Amino acid sequence: MNDKIDLPEYLYKYIEPKVEKITNYIEGNSLWAADPNSFNDPFDCFPCIDVSITKEKSAEIFNLRSKKENIIQNRKNRRRFVTNFQKEIKKDWGSDLKKSISWKNTIEKIGVVCLSEVFFDILMWSHYASNHEGLCIQYSTKEIPINIFEKVEYLDDRPTFKPFDLRLSMLHGHHRDVLKEFFRKKAANWSYEKEWRYFIEIKKKTKEDIKKERVIKLNKNSIKGIFFWRKSEQRTYRKG
Repeated sequence: MNDKIDLPEYLYKYIEPKVEKITNYIEGNSLWAADPNSFNDPFDCFPCIDVSITKEKSAEIFNLRSKKENIIQNRKNRRRFVTNFQKEIKKDWGSDLKKSISWKNTIEKIGVVCLSEVFFDILMWSHYASNHEGLCIQYSTKEIPINIFEKVEYLDDRPTFKPFDLRLSMLHGHHRDVLKEFFRKKAANWSYEKEWRYFIEIKKKTKEDIKKERVIKLNKNSIKGIFFWRKSEQRTYRKG
């Protein structure tokens, strides 16, 4: 599975008591890669945004763009490019409102599957299973057909994103790695979730196609157990 971090033997998904959702997860044998903009924590996947840029980074961006667009590399062209580039960034990211809109538009084409190491946590049942009225599905990580899960890192300080870094990474062709860094970091207050995430890039354009693309089909034997915990009564159903 993950070459860098050993996965737990099982991961868990808490589900609201909604027939369609339960049917999709259990009978449909699938997981949902959610739009990060839909998360209940408004700071989840939403870093601080800093539009400042160093001369060194400006020069690196200019050099890369020059090669791609056949721009003559001299001081005059570099000065003009850096000035226009800074104006372009500030136009898209200059105010708090523009930062929010631009970031939401940037991440809406990412799908995030969220699972947890724990299944008997009161807060998890309260937050994600409709106040203990829902259920929790147990998955075998050996059976889930997903190559790489990322372990969520819980931080005291909110991470910072620089639009210039994204532009630079796009020129290098690895912008998804830059964005992914912010999708696997959360505030320390949420550390009890012990969360693991899997990311996909949404490539479809129509709403219906995007919805289908967010559905991650699983192997037949991925689900190993279903847990119910209604108020003080806890019940378990195990498969196999």
